[in-house]
Amino acid sequence: MKRFITMLMLLVASGFSQAEVTKVPLNFILPDGQDAMLRGQWDKISFPLTILENQQANSLKVTLKLAHSGNIDTATLWLQLGEKPLANIQLQPRTESQQVVATLTPDLLQRYGNVMTLSVRHQLPPSLSLTQQRMEASEAVTQVLTEQSFYEIDYHYTREQPSLSSFAALMRSGQLHQESIMLTNLLETNSDTALSVAGLLVQGWTLRSGTDAYQFQLNQAQDSENHVAPSSKVNLIFGLPESILNASVLPKNFTAAINGPYLGFHFAPEKQQWVFVVSGRNNLELMQAAQFFANPANLLPNQSYALVEAKDHQAQAVLASNKQYPLNTFTLQQAFGDSPLVLPMMMPANTLVNKGDTAHINLMLSHPKVQPGEAAMVLRVNGEYANSMPLRSSYWRNAQHYRLSFPMEKLHAGLNTVSIELYGPEQMSEFGQGKNYQPFIAQIDSTSTLKMGAWVNYYSVNEQKLHADQLLFTTTEQGAKTQLSLNYDQHSDLAAVWELLSHVSLQARKPMEQLLITTSPTAKRPIQLVFNVGNTAIPNSLSAPKSDNMMDELRHQLLASMVESSGASTVTTAATPAGQYGSFTPTWQTVAPSDSLARLSTDGAGWHKIEFNARDEASLNKDMAIYLSDKSPQTQGTIALATPSHESDVQLARAGFITHPYSLPLILFALLAPLALMVQRALEAKK
Repeated sequence: MKRFITMLMLLVASGFSQAEVTKVPLNFILPDGQDAMLRGQWDKISFPLTILENQQANSLKVTLKLAHSGNIDTATLWLQLGEKPLANIQLQPRTESQQVVATLTPDLLQRYGNVMTLSVRHQLPPSLSLTQQRMEASEAVTQVLTEQSFYEIDYHYTREQPSLSSFAALMRSGQLHQESIMLTNLLETNSDTALSVAGLLVQGWTLRSGTDAYQFQLNQAQDSENHVAPSSKVNLIFGLPESILNASVLPKNFTAAINGPYLGFHFAPEKQQWVFVVSGRNNLELMQAAQFFANPANLLPNQSYALVEAKDHQAQAVLASNKQYPLNTFTLQQAFGDSPLVLPMMMPANTLVNKGDTAHINLMLSHPKVQPGEAAMVLRVNGEYANSMPLRSSYWRNAQHYRLSFPMEKLHAGLNTVSIELYGPEQMSEFGQGKNYQPFIAQIDSTSTLKMGAWVNYYSVNEQKLHADQLLFTTTEQGAKTQLSLNYDQHSDLAAVWELLSHVSLQARKPMEQLLITTSPTAKRPIQLVFNVGNTAIPNSLSAPKSDNMMDELRHQLLASMVESSGASTVTTAATPAGQYGSFTPTWQTVAPSDSLARLSTDGAGWHKIEFNARDEASLNKDMAIYLSDKSPQTQGTIALATPSHESDVQLARAGFITHPYSLPLILFALLAPLALMVQRALEAKK
């Protein structure tokens, strides 16, 4: 009997210690806004190697696929784990890619917080002159091929029950990148609350994981015998306490704690399932818990379950036209040189700039003294060259002022990355029989600023097809003006809806906590996204009568001039239309697949209707994947000025003068001629 019990205990223990291997591509774990390009003389990137609370690592292998470009003689790579140097590798750049593999044993790994840093130093051919080296250095690039680079962790599960903070680490780790995320609804099927909570969970997972590559499926548990899909490795479950208890998805002591907005996390080793539960005593508390999860600024607590309460967080600064910002608004960097100065900035949706408008970065820098032509800065916007400037020295002051400009037209709606690379003489120190090279470093003064150029805001009107990135305007005011209306003729897991919602929320880098998702066709909010799937109709678009206001007509003409001066294509302008939407009708109209998604109709009260039409769900899923992956340049249809203001009128007037340069002297003559005539008559009267 004792022998039998011993064998049984060993069998149970082996269930916890069974080894598993997970491979995570690097593109799932790079920090937000961080590209995989190592540019210039010196650069570096860092990425986390996540080991979860209930994982014991046996080994961890990092594989990096590298490609080089530019006139590089030698590339020196340093691999570092936290503060521990791992390797120093000399590479001879060739046309084909090269691979670096680092295997980490358990004694090198910490329990939490493992971060690997890859640093590079590009050495140029010594035959180049000093000026040539500065120019060639800006084109020296080592690219990490993120889809072919990965870390591979060999681990076994422990008996430790993970916490909610471990769930946050799981989402960010990329270990589930091959899994579909199941949304299990324990509320009434397709109720407004159920659909809106599911949308919040999709946004929370997307923003906390940092990628929109995951696929989501809605499981209506009320319509099936299984409350939790057994084939799914991760389940986000939401419902009221009674349904959570009946579904047996959490231990009873977890469920007993639901006394308010509630989050719980549990790992079932026998099923290899991760279960995350959102609940509350009523629909309001359930919605509050989901809103807490949707906002990544809300840190998940270090316990298996908790009652949560939303907190006020400082919202990410949305840039305003013609405003100046301290540089520390965008970055915590106080020095650069070993890596570029990186300024992530969020541009609002639907902006139009005049040709030649620029933004200015005013840098106050302290750096080692340099000779003319010995050091320089290179400015890039979203990875593209925008400007450069040589560095200088002064004998009577330590800090130098530099003013770098870049065209406003290089910025797009959503997240932009402005980077400044520094090139200068390396600092060398000798020790023993060797030499140590350090990058040229510049210190950034707190008085450094960014001055944005000016723009006007517009909105699209009449009937046209919107590019996926043009949907960013739907996220304003936390989605309080937006609703999704779902008109499916059959039961659906709504995969295409979640795919679109994930894409838009990631583009905005913020959740739409007030978004309404409903099956009602009635427009309750000014922005309505309608999914017509099956035997449904495409309502006729509304025509827009022009405004009789002379000032409005002048603004529209000047807006057309601004479009012309900016070089935009296929854009027209219109006066604000008037009218209201029709309702759903029961007949199908044939449209080309390319025109079936994101069809816009507008009315004069500022209401927008954007339709996504498909004959069946399979067609919608296919067309949605094509629509969201379309990287062709945005083409705008008919647009109108969003909100008239003095600032926008000034920009419109500038556009008119840029398009018609001879109009300025004519206007001046028209203004001065009557004044001159009045002066002449006054002088004649005195005679």
